[in-house]
Amino acid sequence: MMLLQRNALFIALLFATTCFAQEEAKLNHGYVTVGLGYGITSFKGDLGVAQEQPSFNNFRGSFNFSLERRFGKILGVSLFGVFGKMEQSERSIQSNLNFQSKINQFGLNISSHLDMKPGAAFAPYAMVGVSLLSFTTFGDLQDANGKTYYYWQSNGPYQGQIYDLPEFDENGNYLKENETKSTILRRDYEYETEYIKGSGLVFPLTFGLKFKMSEFLQARLYATYNLTLTDEIDNYIANSNNDSYYYAAMSLNYTVGKKYVSPAEQVYEDIDFTSIFKEDVDGDGVLDADDLCSHTPKGVQIDKFGCPLDDDGDGVPNYLDKEANTVSNAVVNRYGVTLTDEDIAKLRMMRDSVFAERVSKFYEAPTPETLGEIDTQVAQKQNQSNLTSAIPKKFHFADFNNDGIIQSSEITNAIDGFFDGEFDVTVSTIMEMIDFFFEQ
Repeated sequence: MMLLQRNALFIALLFATTCFAQEEAKLNHGYVTVGLGYGITSFKGDLGVAQEQPSFNNFRGSFNFSLERRFGKILGVSLFGVFGKMEQSERSIQSNLNFQSKINQFGLNISSHLDMKPGAAFAPYAMVGVSLLSFTTFGDLQDANGKTYYYWQSNGPYQGQIYDLPEFDENGNYLKENETKSTILRRDYEYETEYIKGSGLVFPLTFGLKFKMSEFLQARLYATYNLTLTDEIDNYIANSNNDSYYYAAMSLNYTVGKKYVSPAEQVYEDIDFTSIFKEDVDGDGVLDADDLCSHTPKGVQIDKFGCPLDDDGDGVPNYLDKEANTVSNAVVNRYGVTLTDEDIAKLRMMRDSVFAERVSKFYEAPTPETLGEIDTQVAQKQNQSNLTSAIPKKFHFADFNNDGIIQSSEITNAIDGFFDGEFDVTVSTIMEMIDFFFEQ
């Protein structure tokens, strides 16, 4: 019996809260999302293999922008651009090469978003696309005074040094006299000599993480691997592999659109809530905002909470009470008349039998039609028998039509009001009220 009871209670709650659950806020994709950010590029090509300097020395800054349009919950399309520099140097006895490229990259991405839960603060995403990269590549071949760098390679004290005079002549003969004539130079890392201008297709692959700051504002942290179809960015071709580069960046992205309003909120957009708070629907002199019994019949005397007076405290208001001075704590029927011990015994037997039958029936067919049949049975019983106890005071808030019984629709309204904050009751009270519905 306890299992049947709990299952019935759970199903009843499920019926009542389904609509509430469906009103969860949705993610606002807006019209378009604009992004601005900054990141660093790291070149990966033919240079740098034999370098004697830390690999992070080739990090260079680049700005980025994007315009994205979402289609559905997952997919989106974006236009993007990256403007900045790439750089790499190779410094060794055998090879001394360097370059710096100014880059402009424009492209189109197809994005896949996993931010399908509106309340999530973090959400991953991925993008794949195609873009056009234009570059102008320079080399650092001279110092600030216009003197050309000569990297000496011979064994001895001059090996690896940079001088302003060559180590060998055009025929490969060692220039001994330059040992005393030459002056040591230091690279100024100013890329003054233009190597090449070029362009090529790039296929970017991006993985990132979004942090939602507000409905319209988000921060993104992402990394992109760019595979190019050119091997000329560094002005050096050593093998058949094309150049590539990484781009790690962060951006702020703002969604242009109007605030999402759920269907439930749209119903109330044009309602003046200020005037509603001043309303007194039942005309008992207590405003609805403070009225604990908002459906009091006209002309009935009330207390300060807007509820009908119940002088003997038996749970039946004076205007329905046919026994005005009921003894304290006595069990009464819905007319306020004290029930005898024999009546109470019969009532308990009837309740146990009816409760088991109704719960079992509802458990087998938990449908609105079944609830309607139970409502009909309750109404018929109330009209045909005096062995029906009064509604406990703690359930009065749910008796919206003041007919002295609790109907299934009133349970649903009471649960909706509970979730909306309209009624200051506990979950236990709601559960007990469902029990009482099956017992009536």
